[in-house]
Amino acid sequence: MVQVNSMAQALESAFAIPLRVTGVVTMVLIGLVILGGIKRIGAVAASLVPFMCVAYVLAGLVVLVVNAERIPESLDLIFTHAFSPIAATGGFAGAAVMAAIRYGVARGDLLQRGRPGGRPGSPSFGPAPPPTQCNRA
Repeated sequence: MVQVNSMAQALESAFAIPLRVTGVVTMVLIGLVILGGIKRIGAVAASLVPFMCVAYVLAGLVVLVVNAERIPESLDLIFTHAFSPIAATGGFAGAAVMAAIRYGVARGDLLQRGRPGGRPGSPSFGPAPPPTQCNRA
């Protein structure tokens, strides 16, 4: 919903296309794709994705060409701030959070399964041992 609203507002401000027209056209196109089933969704995605990739790369190149005179200044800014103490502190904090999440997830997995690589202790997967025997380490 948010993406269609953003698209409609952009089309209205750039090309004076009314919001309702954009909404109705988008609704009809999306309806045709969805009502066509999974095969049509796959076909539309297969034809849109290459176009989106090319458009993304071309848009990036246009931005670089339009702002070509600022590229050296931008590179200087990147290298100046990338090797500062503040950047090192941020990198260390990010690595610490990553390690905490990694080991926390591993610990939760171990506690849930009872052993690494073991099956889940949930009885929803079929017959299970009595609750007094589940998840014993």
